[in-house]
Amino acid sequence: MDLGIHTSWEVLEDKLEERANPRRKELTWNLRRLPELRGEGPHRLFVAVGGVWQGYFVLAEDVLWNPDDARCPYSLLFDPRSWVEIRPIRTKRFRGFTYNTPAADEILPATTLPITPIPASTDPGPTRPGSGGSASPGSGSLPDRE
Repeated sequence: MDLGIHTSWEVLEDKLEERANPRRKELTWNLRRLPELRGEGPHRLFVAVGGVWQGYFVLAEDVLWNPDDARCPYSLLFDPRSWVEIRPIRTKRFRGFTYNTPAADEILPATTLPITPIPASTDPGPTRPGSGGSASPGSGSLPDRE
């Protein structure tokens, strides 16, 4: 099962930077509600920034629960090295998480297709990490939060 989250460039870039750290084989994404990871894996965590799906991480089978964290007691585990950048796909901005992720036929690795420029009149900002800085203020959610 796939889950999707919407965040800021800064948070995504922080997660992606951990790929170079040999000691960081597992990171967490904290959530307020418990997601349902039904069916056979692998399960994926799709990441949207600025109203555009950017890619996904492969999730571990377990979800951690911390009863002492009243705000975000659930944590998804993933390996930052599992990141797959995909061809940008528009989505509506949202809070929390969603099961409404890109369809299988829409998911194409970013290296297989040239990126089609988005017309300036509808451009939500940068569509790829490192391509011109961060998204505008208010475009993402709090770091590691729902």
